[in-house]
Amino acid sequence: MSITFWQDEQTLRASESALAGVSGDTVSRFGADVPVVENYEVVVQHRPQPTEAGNFVRITSLDGDPAKVDDAIRHFEAEVVPAVSQLGGFRAAVLLVNRATGSALVATVWGTREDVEASANEARSNTARALEVAGASNPRVEPFEVAFAELLAPVRS
Repeated sequence: MSITFWQDEQTLRASESALAGVSGDTVSRFGADVPVVENYEVVVQHRPQPTEAGNFVRITSLDGDPAKVDDAIRHFEAEVVPAVSQLGGFRAAVLLVNRATGSALVATVWGTREDVEASANEARSNTARALEVAGASNPRVEPFEVAFAELLAPVRS
């Protein structure tokens, strides 16, 4: 999984043709299938610690109700971020949404693989409540090691 951040939608759209060649090269180097490209709005960024290569990320993706996106954002800011911020090894939490479809990605960043594993019970509890608030279904949870990160400054929501 590769995630890029853009200043706004216009900049994102302007980058698409330039990134097409990079994407093709990356696919061939990894021996991967043609990637699926999805665009999301970053609605919450709580990054008190920088994300660095060697950190671990838990990505939770879900399909929500577009009418409940704002409720889900409020819930994430008020309940999820404070809860996960207290856990050992926590580095960051980011919520990305597609307002048109109601789909969302939650990325929580952890110092080590052990931190991701130790936070799993709390993550399941947070996910169950978030699904309810967002009118969501079909959560998919995947851990990843961060191979490259260039998020230069911490950001607090």
